[in-house]
Amino acid sequence: MDERPDQRDQPTPSSTNTGGNQPAPSVNAPPPLTPYPQTFPTLPGQDAPTYPTAPGYPLPYGMTTYGQQAPLDPSHMPAMKKEKGRLGRPFPLPLSLFLAFGCVVLLALVAGARVLFGGDWAEAAAAAGVVALAVAVVTLLTALLRVAAGRRSLGFALLTLLLLVVLLGSGAAGLISSTPLHLAQAKALETSGQWSDAIREYNQAGQKGPNAPDIARLQNTWGEQLLKQDNYRGALTHFQTVLDDYQQSGSEVARARKNQFLAYATWMKSDAAHVPYAEAIAVFANYPSSPECDSACLATAAEVAPQAYYLYGMQLVQQKRYQLAITEFGKLATQYGSSPYAKQAHAPAATAYLAYGKQQIANQNCSGAVTTYQTLVANYKDTLEATTAQAALKAPQDVTGFITNAPSNPLPTVHLSKRMNWNTFFFSNEYSTSIDPKTGAFTFKQVAQGKYYVTTSRRIPGAIDYVTWTDASNGFFSFTVTPLCTMQLGTFDYSK
Repeated sequence: MDERPDQRDQPTPSSTNTGGNQPAPSVNAPPPLTPYPQTFPTLPGQDAPTYPTAPGYPLPYGMTTYGQQAPLDPSHMPAMKKEKGRLGRPFPLPLSLFLAFGCVVLLALVAGARVLFGGDWAEAAAAAGVVALAVAVVTLLTALLRVAAGRRSLGFALLTLLLLVVLLGSGAAGLISSTPLHLAQAKALETSGQWSDAIREYNQAGQKGPNAPDIARLQNTWGEQLLKQDNYRGALTHFQTVLDDYQQSGSEVARARKNQFLAYATWMKSDAAHVPYAEAIAVFANYPSSPECDSACLATAAEVAPQAYYLYGMQLVQQKRYQLAITEFGKLATQYGSSPYAKQAHAPAATAYLAYGKQQIANQNCSGAVTTYQTLVANYKDTLEATTAQAALKAPQDVTGFITNAPSNPLPTVHLSKRMNWNTFFFSNEYSTSIDPKTGAFTFKQVAQGKYYVTTSRRIPGAIDYVTWTDASNGFFSFTVTPLCTMQLGTFDYSK
């Protein structure tokens, strides 16, 4: 409040006269007023005001009627403005524009760097999205600091909100837009012929086997491109990938089957010596029965399939895989008997039969060897191999065995007899051999094929000791010499 003197303590004049001569002052009248200096208290930064000094005007604030300065009342003083810091003041326009466009440039640089170092579009967008969210957090914290510093204008609030919306939206979009970006980049890579990268992008977009039409289409397109370049093996790899991994991808599966057939057929015509015949034959055997194989396809199969069978059989003969060679030559004769290749395969097939029979003999598969030789003789009688097989089938064979617990002085002699009468001690003894005194082994060389009895004889004083053996049915033991293999009789116990 104002601290001015109380008027009750001052004497009051008896009358007031505003005109004419003034009465003489009383004894108790105050001294006359003196003019007040024309300077007044001021606030910092304000010019001193001037006031009229005529008696009818009010005194300046803070002055008494006696020219003394009264204490100032703070409640009546003008409010002083508080000085704001840098964050509380508006940013210069160039700085605001720099910060706004700087955010855009930063996100672009992050995305570009991710692509430059091997990332795809989706990875670049995700990286930019993370940075955008980080910048949004920094922006929010900065805005709160500026509000605390006194920056509270409507324009500032709206611009800050707009920037936050843009940053948060950019961040969210970068993180959730991976699938559309993968698809977009896949199509761009496909257009430029970058098959492998396009397939990777389709895969990352969510396409998986066995149903992935876009990937299957690219595999077919890639294979067709390689086929035009005569890269048959590479082309077939892509066609087979469709058939193995994407077999539920609609029309692309039929396209892959057709391409596979054409690739093998073209390869057979241009470079038959290097074709993987087993795979080619499997395609030539199966594809002609499919609905996609038209008349031209059937004609092509009839041309190339016999050649594939023949060349594959010859390859197997060279590799000494005689059993498989026989199989392929047999398919050629059965399915394409009128083909020139079937006639060419006749002699090599006979060679394969004879060689395979010898392999069986070496492996002690005598019954199998007999069947092989008999087939050779029956079906290839016009070949030298058939003559050789026929002679082998009739040839005599060795017969071996062991006798244990035989007396040593003298050692018995072992006999093979086609005819025998034990009651009359008659033995035809077509073959006879001695026993090895150390091992008890015996061997008959070149025994003609047929049935024989095994007996031994040993001279003792005044007589001949004969021994024979019985079988499980108590009949005299006998055996039959069969073709091609040595006959092994096993062990006979002389004491029993």
